[in-house]
This record gives sequence, structure tokens and C-alpha cells, in this order.
Amino acid sequence: MRDFVRFGEHNYLRNLVRESQWYHLLVLCWRSGQRSPIHNHAGSTCGFRVLEGQLTETGFESTPSGLMKPTVTTEMLSGGVCAAQDSDTHQVSNLQAAGVDLITLHIYSPPLLRMDTYSLTDATVGEFIPTILSHMDGSGI
Repeated sequence: MRDFVRFGEHNYLRNLVRESQWYHLLVLCWRSGQRSPIHNHAGSTCGFRVLEGQLTETGFESTPSGLMKPTVTTEMLSGGVCAAQDSDTHQVSNLQAAGVDLITLHIYSPPLLRMDTYSLTDATVGEFIPTILSHMDGSGI
């Protein structure tokens, strides 16, 4: 799996391991302080496992004003497994000390090609098209 471990300087990276029309299998690599936007999975279901480090997941729900509020925060250590349905709204973060990386394995079905994004200060729903780094040498294992 180490062939798929590539980190971004400013944002987490999504490294494609295997794909079909029914799923994407990705290794996500997070430096300390990196996090996803607050998002749902817009029609896709996700299962993920922490391979290395400690993941912090924060769940959100919409308020009557249309703004989002955090409802639950869960920390998962290496080996932890979680799932999210298409309408579940959450944020994934690496809140570990500087220099401590987080590596997670995600499977999305159908492939996650777009997400609805949310803000704590604006009721506008945005759209995020995630960048997925293509297969690397040795892909398809």
C-alpha cells in the first residue's frame, strides 16, 4: 500500500488504487492540520479505515437558519472503521501534532465524483469536485 502514499503540501491528497464503474478505492493522505471541507457524499456511500494515525470525524446537521452546526466528534485510531451514507454531513481532519501523518483507505460506491459542501457561516450549499490522483506504478493490486 506504500506505493499509494503521497501527501500534499497544502491539502490532503486522494490517491486512486483501483476503480470501476461501481466503486473507487482510494488512499487519502493527510498532513497534520489538513481537513476535508464540511460535506456530504451526494449519492455515494463510503466506508473507510484508518491505516495510520488518528482521524477526527465531526458530524454536522442543518439548523433552522440554514447554517450547519457540529453534533458529534469521534476520534478513530489505526484500525478504526467507519461508514457514511450519501446524505451524512461530516468533516474529516488530522488534528494530531505537527509532523504526525494520517493515512486512510476509502471505498466509495458509486464513485464519489462530487460533494455538496457547507460552511459554518454561510447557508449557501457549494459543490466540490475532488481531485483524484491517477493510478501509480503497481496499481490495481
